[in-house]
Amino acid sequence: MLSEIEELMAKGQPQSMEPTAILSSYIWNCGRNHEYEFSYADGAKFLATYFTAFEDDNAGMQFNGETIEHDGVGYEEFYSIVFEIMEVIKDGPQRFNEFVTVNHLNFPESIRDVTVGEDVYSRKFKKWRNGNSQC
Repeated sequence: MLSEIEELMAKGQPQSMEPTAILSSYIWNCGRNHEYEFSYADGAKFLATYFTAFEDDNAGMQFNGETIEHDGVGYEEFYSIVFEIMEVIKDGPQRFNEFVTVNHLNFPESIRDVTVGEDVYSRKFKKWRNGNSQC
C-alpha cells in the first residue's frame, strides 16, 4: 500500500504542493477540529487549530535582494493553510501571535495531532504518518 506522499507523487503533484497538500488532506479527513503541535528547527513550538486554506503566491517576496513579480523569474503559486494559535509553547526568532500561515516555504520540522496523539509529519525521519492510520 502506498503512503499518502507516494500517492501524491504518483499523481504528479508539483513538489512545492506536496507537504501542504498532504497536511490539508489529513486535516480535512481526520481533524478539522483537532489541536496540532508544530515544532520548528529554530526551537519554536506552538499549539494551533485549523482555520482556513487558500491559494497563495510569492509575488512581493524578496529573493536575492530582488522583489518577485507576478510575471517574473521565481514566481510560483501554491496552497497555504492558516492555523489559529492557541498557545505558544516556545517562541523562536519568528514571533507567533494569533495566526500562522503554513506552506512549503515555512513548513515545520514536525507536526503532531495532539487530539489523537498521532505524529502527522517529521522532517527528521523524512516521514509522514502511515496512510493506513485510523483517524
